[in-house]
Amino acid sequence: MTERALSNRGYNVQACEDVAKARAAFASSDPPHDLVLSDVVLPDGRGSDLVYDLLKERPGMAAILVTGYTDERADWERAREEGVELLMKPVGMAKLLKQVSLALERRGDV
Repeated sequence: MTERALSNRGYNVQACEDVAKARAAFASSDPPHDLVLSDVVLPDGRGSDLVYDLLKERPGMAAILVTGYTDERADWERAREEGVELLMKPVGMAKLLKQVSLALERRGDV
């Protein structure tokens, strides 16, 4: 649903279901990704670790994490330090689309 909503808004979306596929997609993308959107927990690892690793490779890239956790698994403090938006589930589609737009605006892509 998220992929379809973003695509319908004109975003070029590359959906990946786990950390390994996301890393492979990121490594092989040309042009490079402007934004990474991930759940904090993925089937094969932590989406937050993925996002922070990708930001080291591409500083300035926009990033959004989504979580249903309210405890230390969400790692709110690190998200703030890294400049990553952390959205609490459930996230309405209108809010998610707005946050994507804002994240890209902050880095100058919109």
